[in-house]
Amino acid sequence: MAKACDTLRHYLDVTGQVIKMAFMTVIEYPANIAGWFISNPLQFIMGFAIIKFVVESFGEINGWNYGQLAFLYGLSVISHALSMIFFVQGWFMGWYV
Repeated sequence: MAKACDTLRHYLDVTGQVIKMAFMTVIEYPANIAGWFISNPLQFIMGFAIIKFVVESFGEINGWNYGQLAFLYGLSVISHALSMIFFVQGWFMGWYV
């Protein structure tokens, strides 16, 4: 049991160090992170605004109103976020191998 606890503690320490290094990498360029904090919400706000503009200009699209279209857009944003969280590491696999 003690060996299992030591192993778990080791992996938690390694995980903490990896998170610390990832954070240090992000804050290395403060303008980059500031730009990200501005542009990322702006991207999604503009997505909803464009849907609103199209629906107000042309009316319902094949029976779909703004609320329904915004809901579908929100689902696509959530699915994109989940794919980024779980699968973005695969993009860099070539550099790790």
